[in-house]
Amino acid sequence: MSGLETYAPREVLHETAEEKKSKKATPITRSPATMRPLQVRVNVISQAAGSAYIENGDTKVICGVYGPKQAKKGFSDRGRLWCDFKFASFADELRAEKRGQTDEERELSLVLTEAVSVSVILEKFPKAVIEAYVLVLEAGENSDVLAASITCLSLALANAGSLLSFCCLLFPHTHTFSLLNFFLRLRADV
Repeated sequence: MSGLETYAPREVLHETAEEKKSKKATPITRSPATMRPLQVRVNVISQAAGSAYIENGDTKVICGVYGPKQAKKGFSDRGRLWCDFKFASFADELRAEKRGQTDEERELSLVLTEAVSVSVILEKFPKAVIEAYVLVLEAGENSDVLAASITCLSLALANAGSLLSFCCLLFPHTHTFSLLNFFLRLRADV
């Protein structure tokens, strides 16, 4: 994992309005049937129960899963999955460094929780909470941050050994079935 520990965000160049227009007018050279460059790693955070890192095109997402831990709130027959979604302040040019979560980040946290919690067998973890932290390191211009985040979180949960009924692997414009072999090999290594 030598490249991940020394991660540095891409250099942000200040472009003129004309340069931005010409950049947007550049035609996409990738056909709809061609997959974006993809790189996936697991076990990238040593202190986490499970972790994953994904690069899909120019989008980079890292996720850490901690727990199950005892819930602080009262008794529950089912466990709970709690997600914290954040954009790094350097994820794209529009992000300003703010404290706490923005409205968009809170909404994406809820969407992630809803999307992935159905795949975790939470009945096996009564009175417990599984915490997941998702950080978008780079948000590309033509990217789907939510799909990359759901995939990264699913791989981190699988890496943590959580009981999954199925795994959410979402890659726009790709065949998900080819990734099931990767998931099955991942589960065999855990």
